[in-house]
Amino acid sequence: MVNVSGWQRFDLHGHGWEREKCPNVRKALKIAQKNLGVGGVFGLANSQWGRTYDEKPDYDKRYELFLEDCLRTFNSRNIEVNGPSAEKSNLFYIKSKGIYVLKTQEMEFPEGHFLFLGVSNGKNLKQRSFRESLKEARDLGYPVQVNHPYFMSKAGEYLENNLDVLEYVSAIEVFNGEAVFGNLRARAFYEFYTIDKAVGATSSSDSHSIFEIGNSYTLLPEIDFQKNSDVINKALEYTLRTHRDWKGDEQNISFRGFMRHACYFGGRLILSKVGVKLG
Repeated sequence: MVNVSGWQRFDLHGHGWEREKCPNVRKALKIAQKNLGVGGVFGLANSQWGRTYDEKPDYDKRYELFLEDCLRTFNSRNIEVNGPSAEKSNLFYIKSKGIYVLKTQEMEFPEGHFLFLGVSNGKNLKQRSFRESLKEARDLGYPVQVNHPYFMSKAGEYLENNLDVLEYVSAIEVFNGEAVFGNLRARAFYEFYTIDKAVGATSSSDSHSIFEIGNSYTLLPEIDFQKNSDVINKALEYTLRTHRDWKGDEQNISFRGFMRHACYFGGRLILSKVGVKLG
């Protein structure tokens, strides 16, 4: 479970596929293995689903469902969790693929989109006000990433006028694979506003289709994932905050992935407007 090179590829912001259930577990992990290599880390986000933040948000359980799929597909002896049991973990490792899957949760607020890392298995953070959620994440030891601050999110503009919020932020996503614009502005924000702050920079695929997993990633010093969840989250927090550039990152725009996701999301929105109930 150790990467000999001393570095690991982290695609922290990913959804993998459009629905909660992975359509093809083996294919997803084969692509993750190809793009992220042995010891690679795929962050799988439980995501806001079906409703918006100004109503009653509903979060899916795609991480938990994916873990169940992997246990069925690869046998429990081929899966390692970072705790005494799956219920007390936030990450699992597929031995035959050499891939770690880390649980994350993306939350949408009027202030923007934020990713909470290392969330406990079986748990979704409840939607609170933006600052209350940030404080809760800090109390629970979950690192926080700002997602695509200038693409389909107002996070960048909000942070420009509320720099004190950076106290709660571990990293800013300076490159997002599905952000067909806004990455240059995210990078400029990072370089200007965080120069005197312990905030790291990340690159992610923001995958919504299997073929995008690991298409973009952040190259970070390896972390010992055989520790318990709290220790791992502290190590991830430190590693992210000290990652100040993106020279070793992989950054690829996925126009095909963006168009697929836009069409899927637009279709669901239209159906919901005409009263079609969606699962």
